[in-house]
Amino acid sequence: MTEPQDRPDELGDRYDLRIKGDVQGQLVLGRNNEVVMGGPAEAVDLPRLTRFAEALAQALPVLDLDAGQQRAVHQLAAAVLREAREDQPDHSRLREMGRTLRTVLEGAAAGALTSGILTMWSP
Repeated sequence: MTEPQDRPDELGDRYDLRIKGDVQGQLVLGRNNEVVMGGPAEAVDLPRLTRFAEALAQALPVLDLDAGQQRAVHQLAAAVLREAREDQPDHSRLREMGRTLRTVLEGAAAGALTSGILTMWSP
């Protein structure tokens, strides 16, 4: 954390704070003693997330994704599997990577469903 920088009083103090990983306890900053609290990140169900990442990686060839998207999803799925095998996996990171994979899959599923429905009738 850095010390407050000189700023006009109407702008208040400025602190630069970077936190990596889980947040625990409390932090008091500034003149108004604002309290920001957080607890440990909720654990991710590693076996389920691992199965999801593996299944998505296997399904890549049939998903409606361009080559760049397929490569990115493959790399992200591999990153999930690597992180999940760590002695102390970063659950916050895993959760975010899993959400990203899910978002990609939702988009691909919607695209496939839309394509299928659109082929049913053409004006």
